[in-house]
Amino acid sequence: MEIILTRVFYRMQTLDASQQRKDSAEPPKLGSAPDPRAGDPRALAVSVVVAAGAFLLVLAIINRALFSSPIMEYGDSAANALQIERAKHLRELLGNYSRWGFHHPGPGFFYIYALGEALFHDLLHFVPAEMNAHILTIILLNAAFLFGSIWIIARRCRSPLFVPFALALSLFFIYVVNRAMPGSAFLSTWPPHVLLFCFLFFVTESAAVAVGEISQLPLLFLSGLLLVHGHAAQPLFVGTLIILVLVTLCFRQGRHLGLRRFISQNRRPVGISLLLCVVFATPIALDLLLHKPNNLDAIRFYNSQHPGIQHKPREALKYEASFLDFIPDTEVQFRSRPTHLMSLGGSKPYVAAYWCIACVMFGVLVGIYATRKTKPPLFFEYLAIAIGIVLVLFFVWTLKMAGELVSFNGYFIYGMQLLALLVLAALILDGLEMRVRPALAFALCALIPISMFAGKPEFTNISKSDAETNRLYDSIPPNIGPVHFTFPVEAWPEIIGVANHMEREGRPFCVDQGWGWVFGSENVCHEMDHLTNIVWTNLIRTPVPRKCELPCRVLLHDGMFDVQLVPYPFLKLPVAIVPDGVLTLNTDFYGASQEAVWSSKKSAVQFRLDRDFSNAPRVRVRVLGIAINAHPARIILNGHSLGSIVAGATASDFIVDRSVLLPGAENQLVIQVDHTVKGPRDPRDLGFLWAGLQLDGVN
Repeated sequence: MEIILTRVFYRMQTLDASQQRKDSAEPPKLGSAPDPRAGDPRALAVSVVVAAGAFLLVLAIINRALFSSPIMEYGDSAANALQIERAKHLRELLGNYSRWGFHHPGPGFFYIYALGEALFHDLLHFVPAEMNAHILTIILLNAAFLFGSIWIIARRCRSPLFVPFALALSLFFIYVVNRAMPGSAFLSTWPPHVLLFCFLFFVTESAAVAVGEISQLPLLFLSGLLLVHGHAAQPLFVGTLIILVLVTLCFRQGRHLGLRRFISQNRRPVGISLLLCVVFATPIALDLLLHKPNNLDAIRFYNSQHPGIQHKPREALKYEASFLDFIPDTEVQFRSRPTHLMSLGGSKPYVAAYWCIACVMFGVLVGIYATRKTKPPLFFEYLAIAIGIVLVLFFVWTLKMAGELVSFNGYFIYGMQLLALLVLAALILDGLEMRVRPALAFALCALIPISMFAGKPEFTNISKSDAETNRLYDSIPPNIGPVHFTFPVEAWPEIIGVANHMEREGRPFCVDQGWGWVFGSENVCHEMDHLTNIVWTNLIRTPVPRKCELPCRVLLHDGMFDVQLVPYPFLKLPVAIVPDGVLTLNTDFYGASQEAVWSSKKSAVQFRLDRDFSNAPRVRVRVLGIAINAHPARIILNGHSLGSIVAGATASDFIVDRSVLLPGAENQLVIQVDHTVKGPRDPRDLGFLWAGLQLDGVN
């Protein structure tokens, strides 16, 4: 790598010296002019526009249902929609949630979706639902990134055939990816998938800027900052390539102009780039200022829990190589049996065809350069170095990646395969000096997208509404007021779909603290007043629903769910309370278990007592749970300190006078741990493992 970089910098120095000899009075100023060897810029622009227009037209015809059939979100798409809704009101500060208990750095993509929703759904009514607008938005964004990359490369290629050739390669590439992972490339709004074409564009722009197109610097920063917002690992890739670009520019121009003069000559692109940095940094900075702990704390804690190397080099190499096989379930392949990558990929005809095309192209290129003894243009050399650096960084990142090596984590690396194909195509067409009339290139650009009809399933949106989510939402009575959703873990995809419906209609809801990182911290329950509990039972996991007696009311009972409206009851003693949230509102607890949940520094169990809750003069308060060594839990009932629980006991009894409890009103048991410990996967403060509460009279 060092030898290659030295050679490239030497060529840069030679080119600069040559330019200086031509114009010794003024050092060369970097500009945005295309390669002088390339074809007519206007013809190239027309080719790219025709190709993009024909591609989008055919894609719209294949996905015409997108403009007529509404798609209602559930699962991850509903979680994203909740954040998009907040972005529409300029309130979102975080990126999409990670399964590791934090959010990715920023909401850049969510604000783009919010803009698309406001335009295509709210204003123009092109699509019947918000999710349809999100899909249309990502299609247009991916098209901009793909054809922007093709345009950048086309300006360095002499042959007018490059654009139709690049279009055909891109269509085949999308077909192969979507054949292996249906609906993932180009049409998916799932956060891991949307990085692919953005990453392709970013790396392509890095080469363009490095070799002289300073006017493109804002686009480089825009795509790079979007990537940083999109995934916590992207600063490794984006930061490295940005530094390489800046070092290259300094090497070429800094020696002649000096920093001040360089900035002065290019103040507009530099100024716009700095402004973009400020805009993208603002939500991250606001989160740091407004919240403690904040999302950066969560990311830091995750990194501190997984220091050093997490996977063996052999495993990392297998994982990286698996993307050449288009394996959708790498973690299963690695875990279940020895991985034979060649046989896994070769067994799929479309992957084998992809390999053959790539190998033939590489062989033709080697033959061209072997016979003609020529060198590729500097732009393509830089792209080759950038791809190599990305592959090395990907290997390093894989070594440190915690958990299973799931394929969606590295999905963006597919962009480097497509970029390599485009580079091969440009160099081959230049080497063979294939010249045609621009009209033929225009015709090919218009006709090639028709081939998408032959592989229609691979270009069709697969995001559909979940019928169960719609039924669940329809079961909730109108004008019910604020509701608390109580549900088991396995029901969350449907419940968050219901919550998304309610958020859009301005109907208040809340969830327990343990779900705040997915549903949004502002949607966490804090007070019992005016709150109605809706209890969801997944009948697949729990065939027998809980008994429903007045004032409980069954809202829905079908083959999958039992939904009950359960107003918080006024309890009589004796009573046993478990952490399932049916009889109580449990605030500032973590975890979704119905058997035990972790308290934080100060957690509360809120419950109501009947006016005649007991005739006994005293009450036994039994707290079930386990304290951590050296972290005693203080128990406070309605402001009265009952004592502390230390490690070793699973149940602790406290006897209190009847007057401590509030008849006909809300009561509150507080579990306070002044010296908490950190959780295993995030920076939340965990103090006491609460398993339940029992109240009974004592004579």
